[in-house]
Amino acid sequence: MDGNGNQTPMTGLLVNLLSSLSEFQYHQTREKTLAGIEQSKLLGKYKGRKVGSVESLDKFKSKPQNLKIKEMLESGVGIRKICRILDCSPNTVYSYKKKVGMVTV
Repeated sequence: MDGNGNQTPMTGLLVNLLSSLSEFQYHQTREKTLAGIEQSKLLGKYKGRKVGSVESLDKFKSKPQNLKIKEMLESGVGIRKICRILDCSPNTVYSYKKKVGMVTV
């Protein structure tokens, strides 16, 4: 970037180069992962992921973080503020609301 915050040809080249290297690394890792899964299938060790959660609703509700989320939601604290205070993602709060049947607007 130049002094005015504009992209120079050199920074454009660097950004494109780093982006290409990142994409290359992603594809290499993906290829190795799929090869490992194939090998495990041949050996009969690969079972795949279990679909859905096996955790009961009561156990989910009794986790310390979820208890805090419940308390804060009931006292009217916003989702973003809950995330900042508890250092969690908004998806964690939305997931809690969905699992316990709270209405999201």
